[in-house]
Order: sequence, then C-alpha cells, then structure tokens
Amino acid sequence: MKTPYSFFLSIIMLLACHETQDPIIYDANPDGLIGTWQQVERSYSIGGPQISENISDGPLMTFEDNGLFTLTKFNECSTGTYILDGDELTFTFDCKDIEEGVNPFTFSVYFLDDYLKVSPKTTVCIEGCSAKFKKLKD
Repeated sequence: MKTPYSFFLSIIMLLACHETQDPIIYDANPDGLIGTWQQVERSYSIGGPQISENISDGPLMTFEDNGLFTLTKFNECSTGTYILDGDELTFTFDCKDIEEGVNPFTFSVYFLDDYLKVSPKTTVCIEGCSAKFKKLKD
C-alpha cells in the first residue's frame, strides 16, 4: 500500500515543479541593447520591504551602436559613452558635474521578460534599489 502512495506523491511533486528562468544578460537577448528604453518602474526600500512604483512618462535611455547614449533624466548632462561588459553597464557622461555626482556610473544589468532592469553598483543603495525599463518600438 505504501508503494502506490509514494509513486502517486512523486508524480504530483514532479508535475508541480517548474523550471525557473535565470535573468538573461545582454548578449543572450535577441533584441539587444541598441534602441530607446523608457523607465516604467523603480524599486527601493526605506528600511523595510522593497517598494515598487510604476512610472508613467519615465525618462528615456537611448543606446546607439557606436557606444554613445542619451539619457533624459538629467537636465544639464544627458549624453556620453557606454560600455557593456557581461552584466555590467557603465555610463561615462560628457560633462564633469552631473546631478548624481558620480562619473562614470556603473550598473548591474539584466533582462527579465521584455524588460531591462538596472541596479547601481557605483553608489550602492543601502536597502537595495533598481529601475526597470521597457524597450520602445523603433
């Protein structure tokens, strides 16, 4: 009696399992990084659990195939060069003084479904933070 029960339980456990998908780094994304992305969400913590907020009309990031970028977040300094090395994206702004005070600025980057998610590495958010971008159609 114990064998059929164990067999049945094993089948249920196998059917309940599903494969989790690891984040895809840039090189594995068929659409690539080139193009314009719009921020649609930000996540942060103020000492407790992560807070995620949807953003409408968020800033735009445009990546060109020649290593140049444009970012609409900062008024005075919005252009520069970028380097993508594995899952690390580094921006070097054209101006010396930017609002965030750091230049160059490095992010951990990965794709999740149809989104690009970035988390700062240069200045670390104590409780963690990230921004999610959706690629706009050309």
